[in-house]
Amino acid sequence: MKLFQKGDTLYVVKDGYVDRAQPGTEPLPVTFDRIEDGLAYVRDGSGWTWEIPAGVICGVPEGHVFAKDLGTTPEPNPCLVCGCQIIEPYRGPENAADDRCV
Repeated sequence: MKLFQKGDTLYVVKDGYVDRAQPGTEPLPVTFDRIEDGLAYVRDGSGWTWEIPAGVICGVPEGHVFAKDLGTTPEPNPCLVCGCQIIEPYRGPENAADDRCV
């Protein structure tokens, strides 16, 4: 995870983690405070402090930017902006049949 500084503006890039964010709207800008035990402490524009998973914040409003699509490589694939790694199971060609609908 990138080392953010207290006071940095970040964005909540997944819906449902901050009550003030409406699903399907623009990512909510928040002010970074700290990360402890995988949880990010951020403040929204109203001054409320939220304790949310560190993986749902990023430095850009577009959300996490990965070098490769999630789940397409067994190699580590951190976000190019914040360094966060979202754990996704690798789905190689031998597992492609498992994704079919029957």
